[in-house]
This record gives sequence, C-alpha cells and structure tokens, in this order.
Amino acid sequence: MNTWNEQAKALAQPLESLLVSRYPVTLPSEYRYAHLSLALIDAVFSLGARYESTRATVLRFAKVEPLRPFRESLDVWPSLDAQQPLADLLTRYRQRGMDSMLSEVYQNRQRTSSHESAITKAEAVLRAATLLVSYHVNYFQDIPKVMANRSFADDFRAIPGQTSGTGLAYLWMLTGSDMHIKPDRMVIRFIEQATSLRGLSPQQTQRLVEAALELLRPQFPGLTVRQIDYVIWSYERFRTRHA
Repeated sequence: MNTWNEQAKALAQPLESLLVSRYPVTLPSEYRYAHLSLALIDAVFSLGARYESTRATVLRFAKVEPLRPFRESLDVWPSLDAQQPLADLLTRYRQRGMDSMLSEVYQNRQRTSSHESAITKAEAVLRAATLLVSYHVNYFQDIPKVMANRSFADDFRAIPGQTSGTGLAYLWMLTGSDMHIKPDRMVIRFIEQATSLRGLSPQQTQRLVEAALELLRPQFPGLTVRQIDYVIWSYERFRTRHA
C-alpha cells in the first residue's frame, strides 16, 4: 500500500464505520466558547493533558472573571459587546500576578514539557495572548486577520510548547475553522492503525484527513475535517478508557 490515494482509502474505511452511528456529527460545547480568552486557554492547556483537567481549568477562569462560558450557536460569534476582549486577559495577569493566576485562577501548574526549564502553560497563555493582541486580535471576529498569516504562525510556534503547531491548529478549530485538525497522539494513533504510515508530520496528517474526507463526502454530505477530528478523538478516548 504505497500511494497516497491508497492510504486515504485505508483511512476512510474505519472512519466510515465510525460515522455510520455518529453522523450527523454534533461537536461538543468547547467549540461554542463565548470568549476568545477561553478558547486560547483551552488550546494551550489541552496539549499533553487529560481533557477533564483542561476543561476544569477553563471553567475556573470563567467563574473567576465571571464569564458565561459558552454561546448558543456553533456558527455565529457573539457580538463584540458580549465578548471579553483578549486585552482584558492581559490586564488580569498584570493585576493578579503570575502566582495568583497559577494558584487561585487556573489552579493548574502544568508545564509545557517535562523539561525542568519549561515554562508553565499559564505563562504560555500569557505569551500567546500578548502576541494575538499585538496583531490586533481581541475578539473572535478578528481571527481571520491572522489565520493565514505566516508571520503570525511562526511567532506563535516560537512560544515554548507550541513548536509543532498542534496548539495553533486547535485554536483555529476552537475559533470556528472547519478546515483544521488537531494532530495529537489520539488522531495519529488512529491513522497509524488504519494505514501503513508512520512518523507523519502535522501537515501530512492534515492532508491525509482531507483526502479521506473527499472519499467520504458522497455518503456523508456536509462532513468537515474538524468533525472527522472530533470523531477520531472521541473514539480513541472511549477506547483508551475501556481498554
């Protein structure tokens, strides 16, 4: 099984079996965050962590602010006056200080890697928020300004823990993009088991899922890359818990 098309067919087969009972795909509440700050916190804290821990961290921040965590519609962003500008997150860091953000707000001291010198994820959120605001991004409506900006992507990946681009791809997903996947260990494991491929880059993983989607669309019209990512992730999560 050598050609890309053959690999895409191999991936499409188990996806078809999963989608039969899951289509149309309903995305969970984190895809309906009401504020950009919550999406950013999720995107950073979720890397290499159990999602229950990440969700609790996001909701703790929302409670302290206080913010209504989720919007009603998946497809419609809240009006600007209903959103917390991302600059307010930077203000909160200045007002409280890093130690308070770690111990009282997030109540989460996870680091971006296991290295002793690694920064905390709370610090990574601060750096990412500072970067976004420097590119004049405060609200969901501002995200299209930077989604295709290579300079911004390079700057984001320069933040410790964000080198792979996985966190950035997930941020795009949480802020409305149907065209991205989060190529984390669960997605990669599923793809490796379905195909003969190993060592795929995030870009190759994205391309392969896109190719499989084209094969599946006749049977599942309206299916998106983001929905495929969620179907794979939820299946692998269930399988791991019940292994």
